[in-house]
Amino acid sequence: MRRSTPNRRVLILQRILPHYRVAFFCELFRRLEERHISLRLLYGQERPGTVPRTEPLDEPWAVRIRNRYVALSNREVVWQPCVAAVMRFDLVIVEQANRLLLNYPLLAARRTGRFKLALWGHGGNFRTQRGFLGELVRRVSSRQVDWWFAYNGLSRDAVLRLGYPDKRITVVNNTIDTRGFEQAVEAWRSAGRDRLQEKTGTSSDHVALFCGGMYPDKELPFLLDACRRIREDVPDFEAVFVGDGPDARLVREAARRHPWVKYAGHLDGADRAPYFAVGSAMLMPGNVGLAAVDSLTAGIPLFTTSGRRHAPEIAYIENGKTGRVTDHDPQAYARSVSDYLNDPDARQVFRRHCRQGAVALSVEGMASRFSRGVEACLRV
Repeated sequence: MRRSTPNRRVLILQRILPHYRVAFFCELFRRLEERHISLRLLYGQERPGTVPRTEPLDEPWAVRIRNRYVALSNREVVWQPCVAAVMRFDLVIVEQANRLLLNYPLLAARRTGRFKLALWGHGGNFRTQRGFLGELVRRVSSRQVDWWFAYNGLSRDAVLRLGYPDKRITVVNNTIDTRGFEQAVEAWRSAGRDRLQEKTGTSSDHVALFCGGMYPDKELPFLLDACRRIREDVPDFEAVFVGDGPDARLVREAARRHPWVKYAGHLDGADRAPYFAVGSAMLMPGNVGLAAVDSLTAGIPLFTTSGRRHAPEIAYIENGKTGRVTDHDPQAYARSVSDYLNDPDARQVFRRHCRQGAVALSVEGMASRFSRGVEACLRV
């Protein structure tokens, strides 16, 4: 039987395409195609010197554009040059972000009825302080769309607080390609301790890991201070840092001074697996985002602090079960990590809870929920 041609067209516009989104978009394209919905992805590049970086996607349905970054006073705005392309779609899905200038003409054009417009994002202001005007813009614009794709339940609650109707919200449970990453981590654990330690440059059973962007919100000075305190309580403690960014120089300097501090640099996907396999804990006292999914998938608890402006994924960390949340004090934080590392029974219990928590966080599940939301939006 001849396959019918897709007759509904959906555009997703992303400022950048980080490596951890590639598997999701490929799976989403497949699932939408099964529903006779065609997907086009437009994505741009990061501002030079920032992370995460864009990952090229060599697919006919994914098109790279050239973002323009403009500094206005003490803020940065972004122009995505694709106005003409947008008008050819039935549904356009954009990120919730005040600095994305294209969102404003799209909000106006939506009123013509030529296409539907949806937002995808945190729902609330989880990460940065915003002035009255910026917060007002976010609240008003976030209500003037046809559908909402909320990161998780925490995001859904934030959207509801804006006065947006629950029946037009899809909770996607934001995640990464957990299956492939989990397999890669387990393969390295099965390779044996000697090979694992040779690969990672470690020699201890008490290894903790930081993996993520290295910028001020991650609070690396706090973490390096805490690591020195942990080393006093756990003499063979080693700290491995994976990532890059403007604050990577702090880690490189610490690694030069202390042989127990290891800097692996920027790594993506399965290349990170040996470091998660050798680690017993993930340390991230500052902003927590998708790192929460990494920690659950690898079966190692995440240690963070309260009072930080975490992303919605912090909801995946249950204090005392899949991680620990301490006061924002280096001594209290270090003591929590040291107590955990010195307690083999606690390490086993935490690992079991992490694996249980990871079950619901698959990229296939996220794509399935997202595709159902797209279909529901197109119906209304």
